[in-house]
Amino acid sequence: MTKIILIAGLILFILYYISKKLSASFTASNSPAIIVKNGYQKIDTSKVIIADTSQKVMKNVGIGGVLLIIMLALIIKVKLLLFLLPISIYMMGYLFLFKNHLKKTTSQVIWYNKQTADVMIESLTEKTYRFNLLSDVQAVQQIESIQNTKGLLFGYFRIKTQEEIIEIPYLVYQNNPSNQDFFNSLKSNYKIDLQKKIFPII
Repeated sequence: MTKIILIAGLILFILYYISKKLSASFTASNSPAIIVKNGYQKIDTSKVIIADTSQKVMKNVGIGGVLLIIMLALIIKVKLLLFLLPISIYMMGYLFLFKNHLKKTTSQVIWYNKQTADVMIESLTEKTYRFNLLSDVQAVQQIESIQNTKGLLFGYFRIKTQEEIIEIPYLVYQNNPSNQDFFNSLKSNYKIDLQKKIFPII
């Protein structure tokens, strides 16, 4: 039992150290002000949001890891502990989900013109795509986790146009009030289909 406690403590310490490093790297400087170019506002996330989310993710992963160690160590004696396995996997899966959403966030740049409702999507791998938020959108979906775990809620908006599907992670949505005009326009002009998933992978 002593070894289990030591291993669990070591895992928690390592995850705490990593989360602090991540937080420091993203909050070393203040988040930039709202960026506007040629009438278009940049719709993005902030370093503070990424740092805060990464810390919450690492906490959940740490708890999941400790539960897994305890379960594996005591499974022979207490088989009832098997119920901890899906909980452990679910909590550790947040790390993969965070990386998935962060990659999507950084792989595209969204520009929004409040006056004309025009949107421009700049991608690292595809050509720039333009559409109008009021006239070109056919459907809007909001996909999010089945529950909020210790203040951590992953999700994304899926905007369907005639030609493309645009997906915007909650990492961007949570950057209020900077992006408030964009998402308020989306919500006020369309009936949003809310869907719940265990892992809302983009």
